[in-house]
Order: sequence, then structure tokens, then C-alpha cells
Amino acid sequence: MDETDEIFAEELDAHGDAAEAAIVLALTSLYAANNQPSEEQIRNAISGVMVPYLLAILVLLATVAPSTDEATQMDFYQTAEELSGEAADLLSTELANMTRQMNLSPDTRGFEGTDFRARLSSLVAAVLTIVTSEAMLRLARLLGFKFKTWKTRLDVRVRLSHQSLEGQTVPLSSSFRDYRKIPIEYPGDRSTPIDMWINCRCRLGFSRQGEDA
Repeated sequence: MDETDEIFAEELDAHGDAAEAAIVLALTSLYAANNQPSEEQIRNAISGVMVPYLLAILVLLATVAPSTDEATQMDFYQTAEELSGEAADLLSTELANMTRQMNLSPDTRGFEGTDFRARLSSLVAAVLTIVTSEAMLRLARLLGFKFKTWKTRLDVRVRLSHQSLEGQTVPLSSSFRDYRKIPIEYPGDRSTPIDMWINCRCRLGFSRQGEDA
């Protein structure tokens, strides 16, 4: 039985939507003020949102787990800081790639356009999926969960390969496998073919006992 229920999922989505909006606003404002912000400015803008967001995930996941000791709580904070840095690095790199692809020069104000904001939103959403999955997996181990379950949005936008993953429950250290037998660790796993992770909206659930226990 999955111990992270629908209320948990709704709250997780709400935190994710708020973080995505905040990062997009921060970066859009940064580029509007300076078409060539420094890497440090970009990282600071991202980290300023990511650390509170990841800590919110920690608190949320801990609500469905036994009480944690002080050492585990310290691991929570360390995890948030590490993943925030990783998210900032990933977003900074992909953002630089995106602006190069769009051919936006320091002499233009193209960063204020709707196309830039739309592509930025898509990029931020993709990175949040990756970081959220990685954060939850690390925390699930800290909190004593043993199994993970793949959850889709159960709508018409879910791709065929992810439809075949819906409801699969495997040990935390194992991979899910789609109908093609392609292994994938979590939503947004970039070690898989791009059609498996790009624009993924899926999430993980966790339990202490497998579905057959």
C-alpha cells in the first residue's frame, strides 16, 4: 500500500507549481534587467527558490514517516543544499544552451518575449521533475521506505511508455521497466532515451511494504 496518498500528491504539486513560477519570475526579471547576467547571479536566483522548495518536500515527506532524530534532520538540510546546487548548475547550463539556440544577443531585449518565457517555463519544469524525484528518493531512504511506485497523471497527455509504468512498485534500488523493457530509475531520469524523460509530469510514491507483501 502506497503511504504517500492523494493529499500528499496535491500538496507536492502545489509546492512544485509555486517553485516553478518563482524561478521563472526570478530569471525573467534578471534577464530583463541585464541581458547577460553572470553565472553567479543566475545561480543565486535559482538557489533562492530551490532551497525553500526542497526543504518543503523534506517536511512533506516526513509527515508520512515516523518521527526523525536530529541526525536525520541534519541530513535533510544537507540534502536540500546539495540538490539546490545541482539544480542551479543544471539550470544554468541548460539556460545558456537555450539562449544560444535562440540567438539572443546582448543588444536585443528578446529575453522579454513570450517565446523566451514559454521555453524557460518548460525548462524549469523539466529540471524540477528531475530534482524532485532525486530529492524524494534520497529522503525515502533516510526515512526508512523500502519501495517506490510510479504514478502518472492519468490523463490523455501521458505517453505510452509511461502508461505502462503506472502503478509499478519496485524496491528503491531497482529500476522500473516500460513495455519495451527500458529501465528507468525515476521520473526525469536523464540516463534513459530522451523520449522517456523529456517533459515528464510523473511522480513517485513510497511505501515500506511491496504490493504483494
